[in-house]
Amino acid sequence: MTVLEKPIVYVVIPFDGRENKYETYMENLQRIKRKEWKIQTIVVQHDGNISPFSRAFLLNIGIREVLKRRSVKCIATLNLDVSVPPNVDFFMCDKPKEVCGDLTCINHVDGVYVSSANIVLASAEHWEVVNGYTNKASKKEDVRANLYHRFKASGLIRSHEKLTDLANKKSCKCIDQNADERKKKTKQIMYHSDDSNEWKTDGLTNTKYCIDKSYTDKFGSTRLKINSTLKLSNSEMAMIKRPLYTSAIVLLKYKLIFFWSEKSGCTYWKRIFQYIQGIKMIMTEENAHHAFKNGLFTITHFKDSEVLSVMNNDSWTKVAFVREPRERILSSFLDKGLDDHFMKYFCKKKVKSLSEFIKLIKTCKDRHWESQVRLPRCFYNHITIGYMSDIKSFTMLLLKKVGAWNDNVEKWLQSKNVSIATRPHARNAKEKILKYYTRELEQDIFDMYADEYDVFHFEKKLFHS
Repeated sequence: MTVLEKPIVYVVIPFDGRENKYETYMENLQRIKRKEWKIQTIVVQHDGNISPFSRAFLLNIGIREVLKRRSVKCIATLNLDVSVPPNVDFFMCDKPKEVCGDLTCINHVDGVYVSSANIVLASAEHWEVVNGYTNKASKKEDVRANLYHRFKASGLIRSHEKLTDLANKKSCKCIDQNADERKKKTKQIMYHSDDSNEWKTDGLTNTKYCIDKSYTDKFGSTRLKINSTLKLSNSEMAMIKRPLYTSAIVLLKYKLIFFWSEKSGCTYWKRIFQYIQGIKMIMTEENAHHAFKNGLFTITHFKDSEVLSVMNNDSWTKVAFVREPRERILSSFLDKGLDDHFMKYFCKKKVKSLSEFIKLIKTCKDRHWESQVRLPRCFYNHITIGYMSDIKSFTMLLLKKVGAWNDNVEKWLQSKNVSIATRPHARNAKEKILKYYTRELEQDIFDMYADEYDVFHFEKKLFHS
């Protein structure tokens, strides 16, 4: 018999500190939850007193955190002031829709003006298409704060179509009994169309934050306490800049900062960066990796103030390129672990098996098996992550993004000599995992590199069942 997994609905709640309202809403959410649903709630709040309360910004953070999860279908953004009726189906998100109709506690125009105070249900793909909410508009009266404009401009709804089917709209109730009096004193907001394309760059793609604390509350919700200011301590600055031979590569012409790791295609990338910058030299190991000979500019040449500036500058593309830890460690073993001279020199001991190698590298430190998490964790929320498993497609996407892709580059990448020269350490690691690993060794890697599985969202799935 096939056992079907429960559909997951992620509920994102921006929290403004009112615990009594939160408790009331969570109790209501449990009542409308259906048995066949698996609801996971993410509550996002500022760490400390932030004024004014930035609901849209917190919703964007929640949506970004949801999009990191795998197999996400629906995301519902909810307002703590509103009680959703039990007949709302959170799993019907094939088309973006506004869940509630007339409301007394927010300035509401059915399906036409949709601010962060409204309750919207859409698929994960929809949220990515519209780029979430605005981060720039401080007030919901600002036309940029209208989510309806984003859905319309992106083509997810037709030009004169409303976001909700008024014939089937749900009647939501306000938790705050004094809302009616407040509405009498407020001016209703109407939508004015504009042709702004600012939504393409203002939203999920430029939401900057650090998660200061994450924990599970008594309702089972994941609580995220965030800080919107990206700062660097002296130790974090040293972590980013690193020693010269392992420092991130900077391409000034293309405004690209590339964080790389040994045994994760680094030779390949260094060759590409040499080529697109016109650095001509014979393809040898030394010419690729020798920091004084490869002609590549690194982030160590920046002043600390310049590093902080570019890391917070949206016009710069920041990339970290990584490899699945089991594949990377096996590649390190096949290339370095079986090199007796290398192991004797750096670890004072030779190894004969992957098991011996994994045991030894727990105490023998070297950059070839050092963790690939080489930035303060919160910075990974704001940079692009590339994966070895998608290296070919990622190469084209990245070079196109920074303006370095052309016919000559494409032909150069396809040439046989370049392919051979840029992958001197390729050992078909993935195909050999089953041969070299045991279930216990796989679990060792899960434990040793837990930070990588967490930060880069690698799947902890055993090859040996």
